[in-house]
Order: sequence, then structure tokens, then C-alpha cells
Amino acid sequence: MKLAVGLSYYDCLAELKRSVPTWINGVDKVFAIDGKYKGNPAQNDYSIDGSTEYLQQFPNVIIDKFTGHEYQKRQQYCDLCEECDVDYLLIIDSDEYVVEADWDLFKSNMEAQTKANPSQSFYGVPFVVDGSGGISHFPRLWFKPHMISYTGAHCIFQDNRTGVITTSGGAAKGFVVNGITLAFDDSLRSKEQIANTLIYQRSMI
Repeated sequence: MKLAVGLSYYDCLAELKRSVPTWINGVDKVFAIDGKYKGNPAQNDYSIDGSTEYLQQFPNVIIDKFTGHEYQKRQQYCDLCEECDVDYLLIIDSDEYVVEADWDLFKSNMEAQTKANPSQSFYGVPFVVDGSGGISHFPRLWFKPHMISYTGAHCIFQDNRTGVITTSGGAAKGFVVNGITLAFDDSLRSKEQIANTLIYQRSMI
């Protein structure tokens, strides 16, 4: 069963250098999509800080380029899953990384979960959400990702097998795959990146 990472990135070299080494050897493929989101006021459409060149050194990374709405950009890695015959997609953003992992256990658990629940598309992965070490479970592992479509926003998905539309808040409730734990930290972003992100988020609202 083939496992890929879906990575959306843009001018985030420092973040990628922290993130990528924590998971690159645990997955079969990486679909890295470069380009700014619509509404981001940054001047360049694609990364110019060395992010792409850094990713190109890894033989299992496939790089694509896209600018537009966030949900449209993220759809690119779902579409690449079909081209590359990928069974599972693990979504990891550039400001996220794996803090602990047993990849053999993770893969064993994900196969067991999908065999037990073959109609379920979204599975939660343990995620450290604050400085206290509290754990949440976000729907970051997708089964048969080529059958999933982002629907008008980056947090709304449609399972094309069933036609069911769901949100990131409820997509994986009760379905968790243990074995790796993710964490979020945007402290490596520059002040300009953070300011542009805020402008982008306001444009979405």
C-alpha cells in the first residue's frame, strides 16, 4: 500500500528544513505544490528562497506549481495521487513536522483501520495543538485520496465515492491512526510572511 505526503509550500525554506527530515524516509512519495494562494500580496507567484531547490534533492519528491485559491492548490496533490497510484495521503503543511514516529506501526495501523472501515475516507492523526502537550486528532490521513475533492474551501471536502460533504472538524471523528504524532510551529516564518498570511486570511473571510 503506497503512502504519500501532500505538501503545500511557498517561500518557506527554514520551515522545510525542519519539517522534511522528520518524515521523508517514512513515505513513498511526496507531492510538493509550490505557489502563493490567491489573496496573498507577496510579489512573486512561486518560491524564490531556495525552497524548491531544497526539495529537489530528495528522489521521492514530485514538485508541481500552481497559484490560485487554497482549495484549488491543495486539490493538485489529490489529483497526483491518481497519476501515481497512491493509496494513502498524509497531509503535512510546511510549518508542521513529526515529533515522534514508528512508521511500521503507523502503516500497520492504517491498513488495519481501512480494512475494518473500508467506506471511511478520512482518518485522524495525533496532533500536538498547544504548548501544554495537548493532543487533538485532525483528518490528515486520507484513504483513496484521488476520490476526494476540496469543495470551495480548504476545510470542506467531498467523498466522491459516497457524495458526502464534510468539514475538517468532523471528517475523522472516531477514526484515528496512531504511530506518528504531528506538531505545528510557525516561529520560523519572517515578519513579512506572517503579515502576508494575515492579509490572505482576511481575504478568505
